[in-house]
Amino acid sequence: MDMFAQRAPWFLAGPAIGLLVVALLWACNRTFGALGGFIDLLAWVRAPQVPPKHTVYFFAGLLIGGFVYSIVAGVQPGWAYGTFDQRFGVVPAARLGILVVAGTVMDYGTRMASGCT
Repeated sequence: MDMFAQRAPWFLAGPAIGLLVVALLWACNRTFGALGGFIDLLAWVRAPQVPPKHTVYFFAGLLIGGFVYSIVAGVQPGWAYGTFDQRFGVVPAARLGILVVAGTVMDYGTRMASGCT
């Protein structure tokens, strides 16, 4: 289980994600992204009579995979995330403000680009 203790090197993870994006676009003519999966999940919840899109399964896999990884790797749950506390402090109002602004900017960019990768 030591392979779960470290992140994959950027020079392996980046090209692997890039190849996956291109393969999915080639095979299904669909983009690859978590935000698209979340949007498709909300659309499916509103109209469940149609089968969910593949992005819904991808989004669910992200959540379930992260949960399973945390159990296998023995990750302790907590609010600290990398160097976020060191850079921005631990004041809840400041954290909330930063996350709201970051989410708004990310949402704007995603909508302008008609989805994310």
